[in-house]
Amino acid sequence: MMQTGQYSTSQFARDVDTCVRKYPNESEVLRQIKPLLEKLIRSLRSVPAEAFSPRKDRFAMNLIHVPSDEMFSIIRGVWHPGQTTPIHDHLTWALIGVHDGEEREALFRRTDDGSNPKIAKIEKVSEKINTKGWSDSSRSSWHP
Repeated sequence: MMQTGQYSTSQFARDVDTCVRKYPNESEVLRQIKPLLEKLIRSLRSVPAEAFSPRKDRFAMNLIHVPSDEMFSIIRGVWHPGQTTPIHDHLTWALIGVHDGEEREALFRRTDDGSNPKIAKIEKVSEKINTKGWSDSSRSSWHP
């Protein structure tokens, strides 16, 4: 049974769905959803244990929710200490929160003209440590 004051993953998914459909502007969607994610982070007991299932060989990306029209997705990433993700671009807006531990986030800029789809020349432009309880929004990992 859920304790009073807890915010469930299913309620978060319903609230995100409402925001995504109500606000056509990405900035407004992110502004509306950020406090909801922070509320979810504070309600750890309401998150299903299987959402935190790690993998020994690499980071795990656990799908939590996607509506039938695939308008958005809620994914929980789980890493053991030292595990990493490849450099990537979210290609769209993202809201990221840290439930436990810390995440080291590096942002890169592409320095070539993009003419070779198999090779990209990049340079690191910043790095930060995101700690438990942190949440932030992002539009893209690449900065042209």
